[in-house]
Amino acid sequence: MNTTKSFKMICLIIILVFALAPGGWTQTSEKTAEAPGTKGGGPTEEGEASEEADDRPIKPGPNPMNVATDILILRPVGLIMIPVTAIIYAIGYPFAAASGTEEETYQSLVGDTIDYTFERPLGEGAPFD
Repeated sequence: MNTTKSFKMICLIIILVFALAPGGWTQTSEKTAEAPGTKGGGPTEEGEASEEADDRPIKPGPNPMNVATDILILRPVGLIMIPVTAIIYAIGYPFAAASGTEEETYQSLVGDTIDYTFERPLGEGAPFD
């Protein structure tokens, strides 16, 4: 009986950590696009074309510790959270149906959790970034 209380407490802590983590469930996209012609027109010399290619920002790969944490902790927790969020959605469905927001509620609870667990690249978009 004591183990069920500790299991419930651990589950509650995990849920609170993910719910309260700033930006934990969102992915940020850092796109730096230059408008065409911002370099003063087309290249006039061969050296100028290679300089233009070197000015583009290089995105480094993910931190190995982030990837390891993602594989060992975040993905398994995501697998656990999918049925948990589905149960929460089932409980809240009558309220969402009454307000006409079933699809938005499903996406924010279950869909985003599935995307976070299965579609996010390893080591990216984690709460510790």
